[in-house]
Amino acid sequence: MFGKDLRLTDNYGLQRALEENEQILPLYVHDEFSPISNRFAMSWLLDSLNQLSMGIARSGSRLMIRSGNTTEILLDICLQFGLERVYVTEPTYALESQDFLKLKNALSRRSINLILIPDRILSLIDKGPQIRQFKQFHQAVSRKIKASPIFEINKLNFHGMANDFSWDHQDSTCLYSRVDLGMRWSPGWEGANSKMNLINKGDFVSHYLSDRDSLHESKGIRLSPYLVNGEISFNSIFSKVLGESNDDSEGENPFWRQVCWNLFAQHTYRHNPRLQTHSILPAIDQLPWSSHSEGLERWKQGLTGYPIVDAGMRELAQTGWIHNRVRMITASFLIKHLLVHWSEGADWFFNNLLDADVASNYFNWQYMAGSMREANPYFRIFNPVLQGKKFDTEGKYVKRWIPELQDYPIDLITFLQIYQEENNKELQLQEL
Repeated sequence: MFGKDLRLTDNYGLQRALEENEQILPLYVHDEFSPISNRFAMSWLLDSLNQLSMGIARSGSRLMIRSGNTTEILLDICLQFGLERVYVTEPTYALESQDFLKLKNALSRRSINLILIPDRILSLIDKGPQIRQFKQFHQAVSRKIKASPIFEINKLNFHGMANDFSWDHQDSTCLYSRVDLGMRWSPGWEGANSKMNLINKGDFVSHYLSDRDSLHESKGIRLSPYLVNGEISFNSIFSKVLGESNDDSEGENPFWRQVCWNLFAQHTYRHNPRLQTHSILPAIDQLPWSSHSEGLERWKQGLTGYPIVDAGMRELAQTGWIHNRVRMITASFLIKHLLVHWSEGADWFFNNLLDADVASNYFNWQYMAGSMREANPYFRIFNPVLQGKKFDTEGKYVKRWIPELQDYPIDLITFLQIYQEENNKELQLQEL
């Protein structure tokens, strides 16, 4: 059963099922109790499933898609076709999670075995006590990981007659708000493989350090949505980035170091399952957070009066995406300028990002708030004016997302604060 592994490249769960069975039935279930967080993420998922379906069809099989209660659907299909084993992969389920145990027990009562295939790299970060400092985590992971061969699934032996299966499209709540992701993205495992071809280029790592903070979208690798949906494996990234060396314990590869931040977020979440709702350091909750909603609402709408902040929030609302640098700027502004508790911003991002992921999103917000042991200190404040000058030197990013400023020279924009009237038609400018 596919979940957070929507790929035919380096899919260890699918490989295991093929090794142990003459025929398989590829299935994806959109669980009614685990709704996708927003329309951007749902649109990505639908495009990814479509690409996976076409890949499976080329391999001689067919992807069954169902929507509803996962337990009931699996029981119905297994009993209908006489199936005795269901294969799932990590991170679709974690071995000791309540969801996995509940599903396993329900299936076992009908003599159906639920088999969880662990992720080779994610399994490493589960072992032992929590590591609270990123440097120690990066060194430990980089020393332990050994790349495995990357394999491609080219042929699937299909279980059953082709006309037994059809697309059971998601209900209208999934489809009514679907958005066109445009030319900026190529969702799906083949799009992820294209990203890997960029990493293979000899100058990628050397340029990554200088390009990663560029707000020009052509310079970013933008892998996070592919990782969230499992369209690419960590093993593939590790193999491509570090090649034969298989060691970056000294932090010499800036791209692998950035990937390790993602793994560190997963590690932190597994040791702090309430990361989404509870500050790791609860003392942060005692600060005098603002109870006024006006500032929060203006931040959400991109009407704070700070160009780089407003540009980021408007891009998020329109596309479901903003650059990591802008995510930090907007988060710092909400928490440390407007004094709004980190959870408010984290929830808004999660409900709008196409790469919405519980571990990464809430880890990053707690990091910016200073509410975890490995964190940006609570007293460190990003100056939105200086950040705009440094990372959007020509004002192209701001002018793209704030059309009201198209006719203003960049020097003026940098030192201006925007105030919009309620009708959003009259723009006033006032020097800081």
